[in-house]
Amino acid sequence: MEAATTQLLIKALTIVTPLAAIILMLYFWLRQEIRRYGRRIDMRGKALNEPLKTQGDELRLEIKVQGERLNKRINEQGKDIRTLIAEVSALRATVETFFRVRIDPPQPPDNPGSAQAGKAA
Repeated sequence: MEAATTQLLIKALTIVTPLAAIILMLYFWLRQEIRRYGRRIDMRGKALNEPLKTQGDELRLEIKVQGERLNKRINEQGKDIRTLIAEVSALRATVETFFRVRIDPPQPPDNPGSAQAGKAA
């Protein structure tokens, strides 16, 4: 019985040992490939970093310039609107005054003063 067990153990080891060696070789090969791809990704990332940074700076500057231009236009239009509001208010006051004088002309005072009493006599 020991001979059968020993033979079985020897057969198992002759199968398991090469499989273990293959698995270890695959593990180390895969680890090496992952490192190689990691370095390649790092190199490409560094190569892309500068153009992306430059493009980002250019876009940031263009956005700032356009923002300042729009802000200036908005301020100018705000001034125009304030001017129009002042002119409309003045026109409204003029129109109200004109129609108030036309509808309700000034009346002589009920109690004339001494200066007007002397003129009437």
